Amino acid sequence: SDNTIKNKPIRVKLPLFSELHTAMKRRILERCLILSEIKPTFKKIQLLLELASEKKSGTSIDISTSIKAIREYEELVFSSVVNWEKTWGVYQIEAPGQIFCTTFSHTLKISEKTPDEKCREGLMVDADKLSFPLTIRQVRAGEKFRPFGMNRRKKVSRYLSDRKIPQYDRLYSPVIIEKKGEIAAIAGLEISDIYKVTEETSRTYILEWIKSDKQG
Repeated sequence: SDNTIKNKPIRVKLPLFSELHTAMKRRILERCLILSEIKPTFKKIQLLLELASEKKSGTSIDISTSIKAIREYEELVFSSVVNWEKTWGVYQIEAPGQIFCTTFSHTLKISEKTPDEKCREGLMVDADKLSFPLTIRQVRAGEKFRPFGMNRRKKVSRYLSDRKIPQYDRLYSPVIIEKKGEIAAIAGLEISDIYKVTEETSRTYILEWIKSDKQG
């Protein structure tokens, strides 16, 4: 049931699964989808078969707005988005400064600069357009933002695909959400056009996404 997958992910042992006939694999994946309260389709099952054969741990696909399938080492895991976010963590920063995001192995550092100061590292945004606190978390299925230089919204997943960011690397590029719920940036990659620096900008923030194994 939906309650079951919310509390305990469904796990498929891949070493045994890989030895089965394709027809049996499809039946097992169909059952996993049904248990996840998702209507099985040929396309979904095909995507899951491809995910099961993926060699790199951490690769995932959204099979609905509330359920993810993740390749975790020797298992294919069906997990609710709630559990997914619990695993990766949701972080919040109340003001300029820095926060160590343990599960992402990165530190988000936010510093204020004047618009005429050079920015060699990080992403520059208009400080007066950005409202704290900021939330750092994994992107959710279907979420959209307005990439820099664009006048329309685009799915974050499509943007990452267009940028040819590998699936595994996407896990370490969370979204940064500002107080009103708008995606202000994809950490280390891109700002939303809404927060760009213009001729009217008087203060800027530099958002740096720094790889780090520990705090400090």
